[in-house]
Amino acid sequence: MNEAPPTPSQVERCSVFFAELTDAFDEAARDELLTERIQLGDYSIDLRFAGGALVQSVMPALRHLRTSRSGPAAFTIDIFDTTSTGAAMGPPPWGPRDYLARGEIRGFNRDPWRTAYRVDCGVLTMADLQEGRGIFWIRDPSYYPGWMNAAPLRNLFGWWATYNGLQLVHGAAVGTDGAAALITAPGGAGKSTTAVRAALEGMAFLGDDYVVVDPEGPRVHSIYSSAKMDRWAIEEFAPHIGALSRGLVGEPGKEKHFFLGTDIFASALASTHRLVALVVPALGDGSETKVIEVSGGDALTAMAPTTLFQLEGSSAEDFSAMARLVRSLPLFRLRIGRDGPASPALVDLIQRVAA
Repeated sequence: MNEAPPTPSQVERCSVFFAELTDAFDEAARDELLTERIQLGDYSIDLRFAGGALVQSVMPALRHLRTSRSGPAAFTIDIFDTTSTGAAMGPPPWGPRDYLARGEIRGFNRDPWRTAYRVDCGVLTMADLQEGRGIFWIRDPSYYPGWMNAAPLRNLFGWWATYNGLQLVHGAAVGTDGAAALITAPGGAGKSTTAVRAALEGMAFLGDDYVVVDPEGPRVHSIYSSAKMDRWAIEEFAPHIGALSRGLVGEPGKEKHFFLGTDIFASALASTHRLVALVVPALGDGSETKVIEVSGGDALTAMAPTTLFQLEGSSAEDFSAMARLVRSLPLFRLRIGRDGPASPALVDLIQRVAA
């Protein structure tokens, strides 16, 4: 939610509170500062940890993007907690009525600031996008939510991407020969299962739940190496990976096993591919796989609502970016049979469209 232009007093409130947060991080990092640099497309991003308490929560899903590239970072995220460092976040300058439905804070989501607070787990994220700096704070690392292991720092990456002309998308992406298809669908439609099956069969894997799309090209960039499958899909298609599960994530009754791509298909992990098609998957019966061209409305309906719902602070700008993406690419429905492999039809589709 990008609010109306701020008044001078609102600008001051955002600026002062963000300065207080950065001071708290500096205090937390006084004894130990650890920096990890990752490469997302053309951009270097620095993740700075005050001590080591959160490194193993944040880095595993991002480790495949680590880089030694030098030069200034396009975005810096400072990460700290109070329990292990003793550095506390000061009293928030907003009241109980300023908490909105998805954790956004009224009055603190005006350019260039974005702010969200998860009361349930004591997590605050805030960014000054003009300065290219974000803050992640959690009161106690023992309350770090399990779903964040699969998609750490999601808000901050999403806000930064939109501000820089990119788009974080709730979707999967797999590819071959440097070209990829973006697989998008509502939860339970087979998006994750299709992507993981394709990667296990040798296709390049750029993401299962979230990827970043650059409209220029267009290109799709990997952000997380994490992959999810429910128990039925594991037993049906990949029983050999069951022992590598990192735990269950998701809503009660809809949990999926969370895996790291570095554990189950390290050689398939890729960072950037040219994006050539959008695919809406569906699991079919038997072994026959069918590819059907579909309308832009079908693909936008599959992609936009879940992306906007899951990204705190999302706006009409995010919806417009996804609509432009849908208009720029050919769209297909892929019905994959249960008895045959998933990758041949996807490889054939990508190669035909890319050519």
